[in-house]
Amino acid sequence: MKNDLRWNILARKRQEVEIARAYDTLSVFTGELLFIKGYFLGRYYPAEIFRDCSDVDVAVDHDAYGQILDSLGHRELTSLKIDLHSELRHLDSLDWDDIYASSIEVEIEGRQIRTPCPEDHVRIAAVHWLTDGGEYKHRLWDVYHLIDANRSSFNWSRCLDVVSATRRRWIVCVIGLAARYLGLDLSGTPIESEARNLPLWMTKRLEKEWESDVRLVPLHSILRDRHRLWQQIRKRVPPNPIQATIDVEGSLDSNVRFHYQILSAMRRVVPSVGRITDVLRNHDRR
Repeated sequence: MKNDLRWNILARKRQEVEIARAYDTLSVFTGELLFIKGYFLGRYYPAEIFRDCSDVDVAVDHDAYGQILDSLGHRELTSLKIDLHSELRHLDSLDWDDIYASSIEVEIEGRQIRTPCPEDHVRIAAVHWLTDGGEYKHRLWDVYHLIDANRSSFNWSRCLDVVSATRRRWIVCVIGLAARYLGLDLSGTPIESEARNLPLWMTKRLEKEWESDVRLVPLHSILRDRHRLWQQIRKRVPPNPIQATIDVEGSLDSNVRFHYQILSAMRRVVPSVGRITDVLRNHDRR
């Protein structure tokens, strides 16, 4: 246990160094940096549990996003392990100024880093999880710990009542899933009863998804591996109904998914073909 705790401390320290480097790089362009997901969700986990992440997610306003890309480019950002977001895109519908004004400060390596308040972060984490089609069961712990660690002060109205009824239902469903499958205690909360009412099709799909050992990977990254490519095509057809519903801002309580899946596939196919074409073109130049 002591060795695990020591390793967790060292791993978190490495993350903090990467966050500080990202802050120093990006703060030259804007004073409004909002660090999301990853380490900033892991802060709410118990000390003995390490929440891993592969990069540093940073959101900036639209103008700063364009300026940073023009100056640094995607390759430089990738080398710094920075995943740059133009505001919060699909992850939340609340106005950028509102989310930033409600953010909290965390001191890391002597820097005052801003991250969403727990209530806003629950929405962001929940929608991100749904966008992945719910295939990563362990990431439900993000929502679990966000709520559990802030139980006494959690503002349910701030979390749920600032978005549309459709999105509110998304968030309640994810919280309900954390309660059903991970044991999150919702007793005495305003959604105690509502969170038990989960769409049957959704829980069936998730349990099937969690039984599979095939995880989604970008098609353009495996074009030369026929076996994996075929696996990925089969996994995508038909499209994941959870992911498709979120893609098109659909209702999780709708009795029909097919129209969501068609619309989602149409939105995704052009960017996917573009990435595949770029890979093939670059390969031919070698």
